[in-house]
Parts: sequence; structure tokens; C-alpha cells
Amino acid sequence: MQDNTQVHYNKQRLEDEIEKLARQQEYTLDSKPLQPIDAILSTARKTLTDTYRVLARAARKNRELSVAGEWLIDNFYIVQEQIVQLKEDLPVSYYKKLPRLKSGSLRGYPRIYEPVVKLASLSDNIIDRDNTGTVVQAYQRIETLKLGELWAIPIMIRLVLITRLAERSEQLLQAREIKNEAAATIDELLQLDLEEPGIVLRKLADIYDKPGKDRNFLIALARQLQNRGALTETERNWFNYKFRSWNTTLEEQLRAEAQETSRLHLSIQNAIMTLRQVSETDWSDFVEKTSVVERILRLDPSGYYG
Repeated sequence: MQDNTQVHYNKQRLEDEIEKLARQQEYTLDSKPLQPIDAILSTARKTLTDTYRVLARAARKNRELSVAGEWLIDNFYIVQEQIVQLKEDLPVSYYKKLPRLKSGSLRGYPRIYEPVVKLASLSDNIIDRDNTGTVVQAYQRIETLKLGELWAIPIMIRLVLITRLAERSEQLLQAREIKNEAAATIDELLQLDLEEPGIVLRKLADIYDKPGKDRNFLIALARQLQNRGALTETERNWFNYKFRSWNTTLEEQLRAEAQETSRLHLSIQNAIMTLRQVSETDWSDFVEKTSVVERILRLDPSGYYG
């Protein structure tokens, strides 16, 4: 498959955000709080497995899949392998020794987990030794990381990527369900006698007024009509009237939806590619170079340590 990954983060902003985190974090080595790693991985595994089954079923029926959907199907085995490997690489005895956050939304997680979450967010799931080094350097300008935490960084990267991939997969499924429902609705609508004046608008109004229909469904209806060449000026005016309550227009919403879909697909591709690359990287040299303790020991004038 073609490599469509893009790096689009600002290094200075990343450094500022990480330094801010290092100043704000409150951490502990007490037995509690502790966020169980098995619970995190089990939740992610279930979401990803559910997504895979839906997409695989669609593929067997020769239904259209997005590029991101194809990536998930083709690389699902990598995700499964990494979940199993993570459990082996992060035994409870090791996990408990990592300084943990005492407060905030990530309370109970290792403190090194949070900078990796920030990196993944700012880089849209593209993580490598270079930007990870930037994170560690920025963090250690404020707080020194323990050697065990440095060794845990590649593990945390994979954990963050798996959880973010699960979140994106869930979004992909939700978008697919809305699209499928809208497509079925428009298929049914276009089988009516379209010569009858106002029938399309009446049906659209009836459909949208049903409970549980929101703006996303409205956008999906418009997109399906547009794809079938059935979005006339009359329907455009109706959609614009509806979107006016959100202070927006049909064109703005269609453009925003296309951009959001593109970002979602790219984020999934990035996560899969990075997960594969990180798991194949030897991080021992990275740990040596970023360890403050290592740096001090190498200053030994006798040269014995080196």
C-alpha cells in the first residue's frame, strides 16, 4: 500500500506542551492509584475486534470499504500481536514500579504515558525516535525520568497507539453505520414517484424528524443525494434551512465532513504504520542516549564505565 503518512506538528509547541506537563504532573509510587493494564488492553481489543468483524463481513459481501477500512483488515494481525506482546513486555511487577499520576483524567497511569499521549495527539499518531527524543529532552529539562521509565517508553508508545487506534476504529464504525443508513434511506426514497410535486422534501422531513436523527445523519443524507446526482436546488435550499439552526450551510458541512473523513482515515493509517515501525525498532541506544544517569556515569574521568 502507498505510504500516505504526514508529519504535521510544531516542534516548539511540542516542547512547550511537554514542559508544561512535567511541571503540572503529580505522581506517586504508592500502590494506589493504579490503572490496570489488562483492562485497557481488553477494552481496546474488543473494540478493534468488533470493527474488524464488521469490515471483514462487508468485504466478503463485496461492499465498498474505505482505505482506512482496508488498512485495518490487512493489518489486524499486527494489532493482535502487539496486544499480546504488550502484556508480556509490561508485567504487573514492572508496571507497579513506574511512577504514576495522582490526579487528572489519566490518574493511575504511568506519568510517562501522558507525554506520549500528547505526542500522539500533536503528531496524529506518527511517532519515531526523533520526536520521542524531543519529548524526553523537553520533559527532562523539568523532571528527570527513571531508567525504568525510559525503557517503558516504547511500550507506552504501543499502548497509546493501540488505544487511539481503537478510538478511531469506533469512530469509523459509527460513520459507516450512519452512511449505510443514509444510503438505504435514499435508495428507498428514489424508488418513489419523483414526478409528484414536493414528495422528496416531504419524505426528507419525515425521515429527519424521527427520533435519534442528528446533524451527522442530515449531512449523510445530503451526501448520498449528491453522489446520486439527485441533489437539486430545491433540496439544497431545504438542507440550508435546516443547517441554519447551527449557523452553517450545506456546503460548509459537506466540506467539513470530507475533511474529517480524510483526517480519520489518515490517523488510522498513521497509527498502524507507526505501531509496526515502533515494534521493529531497537530502542536500547535511545535509552542510553536519553538517560541522565548514563550521561553522568560516562563523565567518569577514568573512562572505566564507558
